[in-house]
Amino acid sequence: MCLDRGANPWTPEGVLADADKEGIDDMVFFPSAALGLPGYEDLGFAAEMARAYNAWMADWCGRGQGRFHGVGLVPIEDVATSIAIMREAKAFGLKAIMVPAVLKTRNLDHPDLEPFYRAATDLDMPLGIHGAPGIHLPNLGSHRFDNYLQVHCVSFPFDMMVASTALVLGGVLERHPQLRVALLESGVGWVPYFMERMEEHLEKRGRLTISASGRSSRMIGFSVSDPRIRVSSRPRARNIRSVKTWPRSGSMPSCASSIAAKAKSRCMSRS
Repeated sequence: MCLDRGANPWTPEGVLADADKEGIDDMVFFPSAALGLPGYEDLGFAAEMARAYNAWMADWCGRGQGRFHGVGLVPIEDVATSIAIMREAKAFGLKAIMVPAVLKTRNLDHPDLEPFYRAATDLDMPLGIHGAPGIHLPNLGSHRFDNYLQVHCVSFPFDMMVASTALVLGGVLERHPQLRVALLESGVGWVPYFMERMEEHLEKRGRLTISASGRSSRMIGFSVSDPRIRVSSRPRARNIRSVKTWPRSGSMPSCASSIAAKAKSRCMSRS
């Protein structure tokens, strides 16, 4: 973690200093422990918690010299309240809303969520789909393991495969063509395989009007945190962003600097 190298993640000044050291221009803040908020049983408390968190996040980002960008929370099980809180988050200046890969008993293509997607589109508010084991929502495949190494390895890509199945094959992106979505914390290695698999199913069994790859290239973003993975300059690569998970153990020291150096080297070699 960043603490091991003497960084201070507790103040904006400390975060900015470490960002400068690591070569990070901008930072997008997602929740950590609060990832579990969509699974809270008490929806009233979840709504209060989301509002408090969003207000705190807006204040934190306001002290980031224009380099901090916050992602808000909503109690997604309560759609009407989530829409109201999303509007408040937009007014606060937050840049996106975090949504889990699944709800307690519903997938992301459930009809109940249609008003939420319409509101996100109207507000031009992107949705960041973020899975995690242990947040009291259904585990997708990882429930078969009791070893955290196995659980963590399986949960994130499986979560995003289920989320993309709902969003693409469930018709969400067709019904809301301006909706912007990012599938996070799962890398990109699974993307070509799974998009091709959805494409094949659409060709043989589907009734939607545009292809799975067309949907992904227009509306879905992905993230990769390993500097050894080369991000292509081809048009669809605009959907892939190199990211550094900071300050948790998933981060790789100096990975942002490494990515920037490789990008600069490629640009110089082309000029």
